[in-house]
Amino acid sequence: SFTFIDLAAVVSYRLGEGDDKALPKEVKWSQIFSPGAHFRFGIKNTPLSFSLGTQFTPQLRSFKDKDDTFQTQAFRFYTGFFFDLPLFNFYHR
Repeated sequence: SFTFIDLAAVVSYRLGEGDDKALPKEVKWSQIFSPGAHFRFGIKNTPLSFSLGTQFTPQLRSFKDKDDTFQTQAFRFYTGFFFDLPLFNFYHR
């Protein structure tokens, strides 16, 4: 599947140490525009699936490097295994 926006990007947690500024107080389109591609493969006859993906997030955070402040872009990659556990079924054949 493909994504074009990430509403949670502006409030996602930041890891690491540094003199970066706080999360932006004003949300702009450039902060939530985050195109990505995600693939999920189901393992046959099991409730398990394997997932991987990548997402590009431009202009999300500002960082201060000595005297200069700059915005940076980020590429996020993930991979994982998921277990599908339905809470209830709407339809059963």
